[in-house]
Amino acid sequence: MKIAVLLENTVFVGGGFNQSLNSILQIDKLKPENTELLILTRHKENISILKKFDLKVEHFKYSLWDKIFALLSTSIWWMPIVSRLKLVSSFEKKLKTRNVDLAYYLNPTLSVATLQTINYIFTVWDICHRDMPEFPEVRSVGIFHNREHLYKTYLSAALCVLTDSEALSDRIKNYYCVDPSRLLAMPFSPTPFLQKEAANIDVIKKYNLNKSFFYYPAQFWPHKNHIRILEALCLLKKENIIVNVVFSGSNFDGHQDHVENFIKQHDLQEQVSILGFLPGEHIPALYDACFAVIMPTYFGPTNLPPMEAWASKKPLIYSSILAEHVGDAALLASPDSAEECAEAIKQLQDENIYRKLVDNGTARLKQIQDKRDTAEAKLRNILCTFALRRKCWKA
Repeated sequence: MKIAVLLENTVFVGGGFNQSLNSILQIDKLKPENTELLILTRHKENISILKKFDLKVEHFKYSLWDKIFALLSTSIWWMPIVSRLKLVSSFEKKLKTRNVDLAYYLNPTLSVATLQTINYIFTVWDICHRDMPEFPEVRSVGIFHNREHLYKTYLSAALCVLTDSEALSDRIKNYYCVDPSRLLAMPFSPTPFLQKEAANIDVIKKYNLNKSFFYYPAQFWPHKNHIRILEALCLLKKENIIVNVVFSGSNFDGHQDHVENFIKQHDLQEQVSILGFLPGEHIPALYDACFAVIMPTYFGPTNLPPMEAWASKKPLIYSSILAEHVGDAALLASPDSAEECAEAIKQLQDENIYRKLVDNGTARLKQIQDKRDTAEAKLRNILCTFALRRKCWKA
């Protein structure tokens, strides 16, 4: 059996790319005997990164016909035409010439519409466009309706839909009428870069981080809620409590400018460092050097930084609306409340609270790993069962 593993993210996506990398390493470990992986990426810059993990990857491009094929799938009249004329995308033809039996999409993508005969595994990280449609990253220029079309049309036909949690699986079942037996909750895991050696001193010197700081690794999406942290710094400053924060992550549609303007307007330049996008190899050093990790995000239900904080033995301040993900392994603050965020920062000055959170984080990471082990066994069984059934029809 041959599985095409499709990496459509760029490294600049940050956590999404790291989770896709985790998924590639995972399926490489779980693949049944006599199974070959064909790892394909749309972005050449990803090739050198995957090579660091001893993964062989090929670059590919969607043709203009493939892009048209996928875009037309949003029209109700398109599929009857595809069915009547037996239309096939160029991409699917290429996969067939490589004897691909199963496609594995590592992130949500309309590219799945290019497949008419090859079976696929699909991945859904969240349905936050339903939870909080007011945020521009899920509201603007038709994004909400495109996501709805994607999930309503293509989840039910998947061999398996991977989610990050049972909570998300339940919601997908209810919203999109997906058979529960086709849903598999596969918990996230920390970035694989944490397992590589990091030159801590060099990295810290490089970014001139010679003060104690709270760390927030996140793209500058509005839902990541950098503003609430800055408001908390302002409140603490009025109490003569000076706290330093480091942000790392790519810009989104100019939102970093919004954050930087707030910093200037409130005279926080000496307390806030914005490092921009960082190579994955630099991230472990930031976790090792920080005082704590802070993440008042609106979107979930799960995220990578909490697990990376626990793996790095650092305490965590997390969004209270996502409390189920962290249990007792974080101080919780409402993402709508700068006051709660400031209070959580102050609580971490208590050494007993600090140490308890670190210990609870270690235990929570073990609980999640146990769930992942169980889910991985189920995924391997799904792949083995598909390999048996695949023998029932010709190539």
